[in-house]
This record gives sequence, structure tokens and C-alpha cells, in this order.
Amino acid sequence: MIRHGERIAVTALLIVAIGGVVGGPAVSQPASAAYLPHGSRMLTTSGELVTPAPTPTSTATWTASATPTATLTSLPTATTTGTPPTAMATTIPPSVTVTPTPPAISSPSGTPTSGPVSTVIGLTSPTALATPCGALCPAAGWSRLNTGSTSGFYGLTCPAPSRCIAVGYYGTTPILTTDDAGATWTARDGAANLYLQAVACGGPSACYSVGNYGAILASTDGGYGWSRQSSPMGYDLYAIACPSATICYAGGVLGAILNTTDGGSAWTFQRSGTVYDNYVRGLACPAVTTCYAVGDGGMILATTDGGSTWQAQSSGTPARLFGIACPTLSHCVAVGDGVVLTTSDGGGVWSPAAANLRYLLVGVSCGTATACYAVGVNGIIIGTTDGGATWGQQDSGTAYQLSAITSDGPSTYYAGGLEGSIYKTTGSPPTPQPSSTATAPAPPTSSATPSATGVPVSTGTVTVAVPLYMAPAPVTVGQAATLIGLHFAAHEAVSLTIDVAGPSLGSLTTDAAGSFGITRTVPVLPYGPHSVHAWGLSSGYLGTANFTIKPRLTPRPTAGAAGSRIALGGTGFGDGETVRLSWDSPAGQVLLGVVSGRNGAFLTTLALPSGTPAGQHWLYAIGQASHAVTASRVTVTL
Repeated sequence: MIRHGERIAVTALLIVAIGGVVGGPAVSQPASAAYLPHGSRMLTTSGELVTPAPTPTSTATWTASATPTATLTSLPTATTTGTPPTAMATTIPPSVTVTPTPPAISSPSGTPTSGPVSTVIGLTSPTALATPCGALCPAAGWSRLNTGSTSGFYGLTCPAPSRCIAVGYYGTTPILTTDDAGATWTARDGAANLYLQAVACGGPSACYSVGNYGAILASTDGGYGWSRQSSPMGYDLYAIACPSATICYAGGVLGAILNTTDGGSAWTFQRSGTVYDNYVRGLACPAVTTCYAVGDGGMILATTDGGSTWQAQSSGTPARLFGIACPTLSHCVAVGDGVVLTTSDGGGVWSPAAANLRYLLVGVSCGTATACYAVGVNGIIIGTTDGGATWGQQDSGTAYQLSAITSDGPSTYYAGGLEGSIYKTTGSPPTPQPSSTATAPAPPTSSATPSATGVPVSTGTVTVAVPLYMAPAPVTVGQAATLIGLHFAAHEAVSLTIDVAGPSLGSLTTDAAGSFGITRTVPVLPYGPHSVHAWGLSSGYLGTANFTIKPRLTPRPTAGAAGSRIALGGTGFGDGETVRLSWDSPAGQVLLGVVSGRNGAFLTTLALPSGTPAGQHWLYAIGQASHAVTASRVTVTL
């Protein structure tokens, strides 16, 4: 849900052709077997969303002419590396955009109707309109299993034939196991108040799971019993891979990679070599000493010496990558924001798949060296039988996001998603379809009419949803974002607003095809999920794109002598929350506490620590309520 891809050039973000073919980054959600987010997300989207604190009586704004001021507050005694708060089950973990349950289209009497159907797969997670049997219709080849859970599942693995483990968040059953190929699932203890994002096993018995606040859990009996391990990480872990029973690698926020060589008795940081804002989203280890990590900004890292060194590889894309699978030592498949990449030489060359990919993919798994499935938003499932060169699509039968996938042998796969959903297939991946066969969805029709304010008013049927794409999706305040709209009326005026009743982004006029492409600057908004709405003022059509605001810290100047004062502007934090400023690490020396304003922004000054050696240092800002975290580089001069 959903910080990654900020540096993507607009020309590389979206390719728009007449007829509505769009490619590029998408809303995220952090994953395990990819997201987040990702959505990861997914979810996307670092920190947790909680009930906003009361609006402070005075707010600070960050303008070039403003006199630096600060509202100081006493800092909480608890640190971000402590035990997760007891209210965890009611919060949304950092960098995760949770896809809401798709609402059913209702007729005036409230009875679901087939109506106009518009399930858009692209750079956003738009509302999926109902089909006659709702959002959970079974699909040929894929069947929904009865898990008895309401949790969302972000990690899946099968340590032994017919025996699998699913991990996730919320609900009453964040860990489930099956011993009978998914016929029945049993809840396991050990994950209270945890948001688990990934799970991996280094054999039939030794299994590990990671999640929020750097949580690491271990099982020595194949997933039946779990215990908490000591973690040096105080922030979210999104991915884990275990090439043996005692050796594992975990990755997450701030480009962190952890490693254990003794079954988790000790976990230590490794030097990933990536910058702090390139989150590690996916890991795969085809051998004990050979591993690959993928993440934000098209990041691919590889090690062949057990993590002593990690080398960056060229992915050829700025898109976020959420998942990776390596069925052999040299052959790997990576997936992400509208992209599938493959390598057959251990990462020397990564090549894009020959597919018209318009989906956010967050998980991938390979049952053989050539057969793989990938899953993502809106229940998308694609498969390959030629090692990832070409892909075909299958209908999962769900509009919910699928966040993880795993294989149980060469032809059995399990896919996990929201609302306790796990799907299973025992068939082969679909026959690949070349991109030339892809067609854009037909323009919808609607009987809705616009009101005086530009908001469509229904005349007996639902307002028609049309595609609206935004890239990048996780953004910072002040960043330029591109909006692409399709299937509006020709030459009609379209009004753009944030969060329905929020700030206006102005209006525009569509072209002869009913499309538009425009760039807007992200206004000052608090941390967390938001949406932009495009209203067709003559057609009544509505396009919605979800995005996430992430925090940003801007020092002025960026260099100074130890003891000198600098100004700091912060945006993208929670409403009226205390933001802790620390030196050189999130848990480092606390320099100041400042309270953000109504829109999550603040302006303050602070003195660079006396006695600090000359050179580059990091200044961290951590929201104490939202757990949003960011950092900015500061140079201390002599």
C-alpha cells in the first residue's frame, strides 16, 4: 500500500496509445512473496496509520520566506524498536495500502445487478465493480479454499508436499497451516498483534516469518509452533528467503538486509549498498551463498558470497520490483509495477518479458525452471511456460488483490490475498499470448448526469467508473505526478479533486478520444492513503486513482559546521503528531521533538551535534504516532 519510483522520468512512466494501452508504475502495496507493497502495499507505503491526533492550535508551514519556528514537546519514552502497540490490530502497517473490499453494484432496490462492469487493471487499484456472483466467483482452474479466516495473506510457502503455511495480518488467524493440500487449515499461535509480510522455510521443519517492527518468528516443527526471535531491526521487514535450515536473509525498510547463519540465534545487518529509500521488497536464494534482492526504483542486488558483499545489477527499469523467484542458480524472474524481467545468466543481463503488462504484480513463484505464475492487484494471475519470455493471463475469479503465490511441486500453486482468501490450481500456466493481441476495454456507457458542482448524479443506474492512472503512486508533497484518464466523453471538461472533498487540482479538457494526460504537483497532505478523483462534467463518468503520501525531510542548508544551526522542513507526517529527529540512525541521538501541523507538515531549526566528525551524516525523522520514517543527508564541515 503501495517512496519508490520518485526518480522515474515522466516519459518512462507511461506509454499511452490511442485506444488506452497504458504501462508503467502502479499503486503499490508491500508484499512478501513480493509486496506490499508491497502492496503493498502490496501495500505500498514508512509508518502506521492510526487515528489522527487532535489538530494543534498552531501549525507550521514550510515556505522560503518563513521564519523557522518549532513547537517543542517532550519525547515519548518508548522507542520505535519496542514491542508493537497493543492497538496493532486496528492500525495499518507502514507503507501498506490495503485494498478495500470491492463493493457490489446495487440496483435501486439494493439487489446486486450485473450492470456495467469495469474492472481496470493498471497503475491503480480502482474499485472493482461486481459480477453476478460477487467478487469471489470461482474461475476455471483456480478454486477458493475454505480457510475459516478473515486475515489478509501476504506470505505463502510449502515446506513439504501437501503441507503449506500462510501468514498475514489482522483477523484472528495471521498464521495458518494445512497438511492436506489445502482441504483444511488450522490457525497457529505466536503472532498476536503482528503484521506478517513473508514466510520461508529452509527445509521441512525450519521456517521463518518476518513483518512489522522488524518482527522475526521461527518454527522448528514445520510451522505448527512459533516463537519470537531477537531482531536488530526496528522497522518493517518485507521479504525473507532461507536457502538452508540455519541460513536466512531478510529485507525491508531503508534498504536493510539481515542475515542469520545459526537458525536465528543471531541476526546481523549486511551492507546492501543501496540508499535508504530503496526498500527491499523481494528476496530469492537459489543457493546458500547466492541470493538476489529486488525493490524500489528497479533495484536488483545480488550476492555470491553469502552476503559479505552485495552488487547492484542493471534492471533497465525505474519501476518498483516486488517479487523474485529463481528456479535455478542463474535463471530468475522478477515482477513489479507493470514489468516482468528475466535473466538466464545470474543477472548479467535482465530482459523485459514480451508481454503487454498493465498490471501491478506483487508475487511470483516457479514450480519448474520454465513454469511460473505471478499475481497482483485486482486478482490478476499471469503464467508462463517458457521461463518468463511470454505470458498468458488466467481469471482468478476474484477482484481482491492477490499478494503472494507459492508452488507445491511442479504443477500445484497456491495464491493468497485479502479477506482470508487462498486459491489453488493444479493446472499448467496459461498459454502465452503476445502483446499484439491485447485490446483496450470498450468505453462504458452511463445514464448519470452531472450536477452543478460537477459531481455525477445517478439517474437510476450506477455512476460508471472509467480508468484513471497516477504515477508515481507513493509520492511526497511537492512532487510532480502524472495523471492519465481514459474513456471519458470527447472534448468534455473534467474536474480533478483530492479525496472527494479535498483540495482541487483544477480542471482540463479531454481530447477527441475522451482521454487526457496531465502533470500536477502533489499538494500538502498528511501521511497515508489518499485518492484523486476525475469527474466528467458532461458524461458523469468517474475515474479514481489511489496513492500514498510518504514523509519527506528537507534541510536548509544541507551542510554546516558542528554546532551550527540549520532549518528543517518536514511534510507527509501524521496530523498533529510528535516527530522525533535523531542523528545517524532511527535509534540514534535524539536532537529534537517537533509537532507537525494539521496537514502533517512542520518547520523547525536545530543545531548539528557538537563534536561530530566532518563528513556525511544522516538526519532521521520518525513520526511517533504514524511511525512514518524518512531521512536526509547532511554534511558536517570543518
